[in-house]
Amino acid sequence: MNKNILKIISANYLHGHTIRIVFNNNISRDVDFFPFLTNSTNHQIRDYLSIDKFKTFKIVNNDLMWGDYDLLFPINDLYSSKFSA
Repeated sequence: MNKNILKIISANYLHGHTIRIVFNNNISRDVDFFPFLTNSTNHQIRDYLSIDKFKTFKIVNNDLMWGDYDLLFPINDLYSSKFSA
């Protein structure tokens, strides 16, 4: 196994629409998805403004995912803070 491959170790709900993501290189990012969700015109995406629904995320194939691929954020975007506050 290549130790240089970036992986998500954990993803924990913090508050609002913010999740703390910890990577295998001990870097963590607090990612606020609220701006992305509120700027979306897709009603299926905007449904995740509901905190209860937002909290249903999971790590799938090293990406952060909600629902049955309703929302999927690739690890590289999360790591580069593309969605960070």
